[in-house]
Amino acid sequence: MLRGGPAVLGVFLLVSTSLAVPCPRSIITRVETLMTENLLQNCSDSTLYTPSSLDFKRCPGTTLACFAAELKVLTDELRISGCKDFSKSVQRLETLSKRYKGETDCLQCEFLEEKSIDRFLSSLLSTLQQICSESAS
Repeated sequence: MLRGGPAVLGVFLLVSTSLAVPCPRSIITRVETLMTENLLQNCSDSTLYTPSSLDFKRCPGTTLACFAAELKVLTDELRISGCKDFSKSVQRLETLSKRYKGETDCLQCEFLEEKSIDRFLSSLLSTLQQICSESAS
């Protein structure tokens, strides 16, 4: 059994790596698919509450939960149109949002600006890429 400094370092490394948020590459791929496959033509006039990168910096869990809720709305609309199912991406975002703890003074999703689906997806993609860049460092 390790004692002293090495033991403390070992415990710190174990805890810090278990709290790290993994890069959500599968969700990124699904968002890129939504953006490029022209699946949104029937929803072109819809708007969704859209968090910003600043919202993510202040309240990452709340921001991801908002993205998940709004992506669920979009998924339901796409399902009605007979398009691909994106519910797994919603579930993964919900799970990812729960990894962030201890947030205060966060805006509820309904208080955020409504933006076009294209802008919503761009903001979501940017946020997910930010998570990947943070998990790589």
